Amino acid sequence: MRNSRVPYLLLIAMACLMVAGGCSVEKNTSLSRFYHNLTARYNIYHNGTQSYRAGIKRIAENHSDDYSLLLPVFDHSDEQTVAVADADMERAIQKASIIITQKSITARPERRSGSRRDEEFYNRREYNRWVDNAYLLMAKARFHRHQFDQARASINLMREISLDDDIINEGIIWLARIHTERGNYSEALRTLGETGGPSLISRSLRPLYHSTLADIYLRQGDYARAIEPLALAAGEVRDRRQRYRLTFLKAQLYAETGNVAEAIRAYEAVVGMRPPYEAEFNARINMAGVVDSSAGDAEDIMRQLRRMLRDEKNREYLDQIYLAKGDLAARLGDTDSAVDYYHQAAAASSPSTGGGGAGRAYLALATYYYDKTDFFNAGLYYDSAMAVIDERYPDFDEISRRADNLGLLVRELAVIRHEDSLRMVALMSPQQRSNLIAGIIERERASEQEGRATQQMAYNLGQFYESERRFRDNIQQEGSWYFYNQTALAFGRSEFSRRWGDRPLEDNWRRSNRREVSDVMPGEETGEEAAGEEDRSGRFSHDYYMANLPLNDSLFLLSEMTSAGALYRAGTIYKERLGEDGRAAGKWVELVENFPGHQDAPAALYKLYLLYADEDASRSDRYRQRLLDRHPESHYARLLTDPDFIERERREQERAGNLYRSAYENYQAGRYEEAAEICRTITAELPDHEIIPMVRLLYALTYGARGDEQAYWQHLTSLVRDFPETDQAVRASEMMDAIGRERPEIRVEHDREIVEELYSFEPGAQHLFVLLITNPGFNINRAVFDVINHNIDTYRDRNFRADGQLVDGRFVTVTVGRFEDSRDALEYYRAFDALSIVRDSSPETTMTFVITAPNLETLRNDRDPERYMLFFREYYLNEDVGGTGGSQPAGGR
Repeated sequence: MRNSRVPYLLLIAMACLMVAGGCSVEKNTSLSRFYHNLTARYNIYHNGTQSYRAGIKRIAENHSDDYSLLLPVFDHSDEQTVAVADADMERAIQKASIIITQKSITARPERRSGSRRDEEFYNRREYNRWVDNAYLLMAKARFHRHQFDQARASINLMREISLDDDIINEGIIWLARIHTERGNYSEALRTLGETGGPSLISRSLRPLYHSTLADIYLRQGDYARAIEPLALAAGEVRDRRQRYRLTFLKAQLYAETGNVAEAIRAYEAVVGMRPPYEAEFNARINMAGVVDSSAGDAEDIMRQLRRMLRDEKNREYLDQIYLAKGDLAARLGDTDSAVDYYHQAAAASSPSTGGGGAGRAYLALATYYYDKTDFFNAGLYYDSAMAVIDERYPDFDEISRRADNLGLLVRELAVIRHEDSLRMVALMSPQQRSNLIAGIIERERASEQEGRATQQMAYNLGQFYESERRFRDNIQQEGSWYFYNQTALAFGRSEFSRRWGDRPLEDNWRRSNRREVSDVMPGEETGEEAAGEEDRSGRFSHDYYMANLPLNDSLFLLSEMTSAGALYRAGTIYKERLGEDGRAAGKWVELVENFPGHQDAPAALYKLYLLYADEDASRSDRYRQRLLDRHPESHYARLLTDPDFIERERREQERAGNLYRSAYENYQAGRYEEAAEICRTITAELPDHEIIPMVRLLYALTYGARGDEQAYWQHLTSLVRDFPETDQAVRASEMMDAIGRERPEIRVEHDREIVEELYSFEPGAQHLFVLLITNPGFNINRAVFDVINHNIDTYRDRNFRADGQLVDGRFVTVTVGRFEDSRDALEYYRAFDALSIVRDSSPETTMTFVITAPNLETLRNDRDPERYMLFFREYYLNEDVGGTGGSQPAGGR
C-alpha cells in the first residue's frame, strides 16, 4: 500500500509544478509544451474525437441503403441523414476550438545553438503537436454538417502549421471530398494528386484515399474507372459494414459494365461476409439479375427465386423477387411472363415493404409499352412510376421528361376515347341504350358482391391495384366505355395514392379503429349496411349513366368539337414531343376527315402539307389544295397564296404596336379620354389581334383613373371572362381582388346580378360537398387523403367518393358525394371542420360549400369561387349578404 502511493504522490507533485510554471501559453518552455500537449491530447482532443465518432456512428445507424440503386460510397451526402449527428459534430468543433484558442503555443522558445535542427525548431509556426489535429477534427466535423467553406478554411489553416505528413495528407483527401460534394470533380482529382498517390501515403490513409477516388469517378458515371479504387478500398477498410457495402457496390459496377462473372463473384463475397439479411438478400437477388441466360443457369436461378418466394423471411421482399423473375424472363425472351411478373411486383410493393419495387416495376412496364409504341399504356405506367420514384433514381430527368410528354398525350387520347364513347352511346336507340346500361349495372352488382367476398383476405394495396388492373383490362376489351371512368382507373397506383395515400399492407386498412370492427369481418356487412350503400351509390342507377350523354344537337356538337381539339393537340404532341410523324399525321387526318369545320382543321391541313412536302409531293399537294378550297380566308391559306401576306402581317403588327404605345403615353400623361378613344380604335380595326387583351386592360384602367368604379369593374370582369388564359387576365383578377377588399359593396352588387344568371337553386336535386382551396400549389393528394380518412372514420355506413382536381391552374377542389338533396349535403357541410381535417389548410385560402353538379360545372367555367359563395350564403344558409365580401371561414359554417 505504501509503495503504491509513492508514484501517485509524485504525479501530484509534478502536476503542481506544471500548473505553477507551465499554465501560460505565452511561455514556450519544455515544461509548458509538455503540459499543454498533455492536456490537449488526453482531455480535450480525446473528448472531441469521441463526440465525432459518436456522430459518425449515429449517421451510419440512420442511413438506409436502397439496394435497387447504386449504393453511395459514403453515407454523408444526405443532409437529413447527417442532421442526426449535428449535436455530436458541434461538440467536436467546440473541443477543437478550445485546443486552438487555449492550447496553441506560437511564442518563440529561447534560441540555443545555431544547428540546422535548432533553427527548424525555432522557426516553427506552432509548438503544440495537437493543434493541427484539432484543425483537422474541426474540418471533418464541419464537413459532416455540410459547412464546406468552413471545413476548407480549417484544412488550409492546418496545412500552414502542420509538420505531420499523415495529417497533411488526410487533410488533402478531405479537401478532395469537399470538391466532390460540390461537383468540382476535376479539382477533386487534382487535389487528391497532391498527396503523391497511394504509394506515398501511410497504409492507414489508403482506404480513405481509394474510397474518395472511387467516389469521384462514380459520381461522374465513369463506372469502369471507379472499380479498381473501389476494390482496393473494400480490401483495405477495417469497418465490417463499410467492407460489405463497398463490395456490394463493386458488384453493382461490374454488372453495369457487363462483367457478369466478376459481378457474381463479388455478390458471393458479400454473402460470405454474413452481412445483415437485407444486404444478403439483395446480393442473392442481384445475382439472379446478372446471370447469363445463355449459360444454362437461368432455370436454376428461377427455381431459387421460387424457393425464395416461399421463404417466410422474404415476406418483406416479395416485390424484389418478382422483379428479379421479370428481369430474368425478359432476358430469356418470355415477354408475357415478364410483364406478368412486373405486375405482381407492383402488387406486392407497399410502404411496409419499402415500396421500392413498385417504381422499378412500373418503369419496366412503361418501357415495354413504349418500345411497342403503345404510348397510351406507356404513359399510364410512367405516370404511376413518377408517383413513387424521386430525383435519386437513375436517369430521373429523362424519365420525368418522357412521363410529362406522354402524360400530355394520354390526357388528349383519353378525351378522344371518352367523347367518342359518349357519342356512340348517344346514337343508340333508347332500347339499345337501356340494355347496355342494364348490363353494366348487373356487372357492377356482381363486382360489388365479388369484392365483398374477397375482402377478408384481399383488402390491401397490392390486391387493390391488381383488381383495378384486371378491371381496366376488361374495360379495354369491352370498348373503353366512358361509364367506367377509365382514365382514373388506368392510372393504377398513382390513382390509389391520390385517393387513399400509402397504406400499410395489412387487413382492415380502411378502418382507423380496428377494435370497433373486430366482430365484423370485411365483406360481412349487415343487409341494412349493404342496402344503405347501394341506395347511395350512383353506380346502380340508370340516371347515373345517362347524366353526361350528349342527347341533343348542341351537346352532341360540343362533344364533337372537344374530340376534334384533342385530335389536333394529340397530333402536335406526337410530332413535336415524340417525333412520331406517322401517328401525328393519323390524328390530323382523322380531324380533317371527321370534323372538317373545326377551328383547328386549317392548321391540321397546313401541317399535313408540310409533313409530306419532302416525301410525298402529290399527297402534300392534295392537302394544300383542300386547305385552299375549304378555308381560303384562313391564316394558313393566306400563307400559301399571298406572297405579301407576311409583309402585311408585319405592318399590321407595327401599326398595332404604335397605336398601343400612343394610348399608353396618353394614359401616363393623364389624358384618359384620348387613351380610351385610341383603345376603341384598335379594338374596332384589329379585333382579332393578339394585342387586344393588353388594349382591353388599358381601356379598363382609363375608367379606374377617372373614378368610374362600376365601369372599371365591369371592363375588368369582361377581360377575365373573354381572355382567361392571358397575363392581362391575371392582372385584372388581382386588381378586382384589391377593389373587392377595399370596396366590397361594388363586387357584391355586380356579382349578385351575375349570380342570378349563372346559378339555379334546386334543393331537391342531388348535391356534392366541395372543399375549395384558393392556393393552386396546395398538395391535392394530401387533401384528398385527409378527406377520405375523415369519411372513413366518421361515416362508416356510407360510401362517399372523394375526388381532387386543379381547376384551370387557379384553385384546388375536393368533391365529396353524392348526397340525396341539399339537406343531406348540408348535414355533412356543418360537421366538416376543414382546418382540423385537412393538414396545412388555412382560413384565408379555404372555403367549403354544397353545390349541384350543373352549378359545379358552371363554377369551374366561371372560375370565381367568391361569386358562388354569394349564391351559397343567400340560398343555402339564408344569410343577408348585402355589403359583405370575402370567403367565410372554412368548415362548419
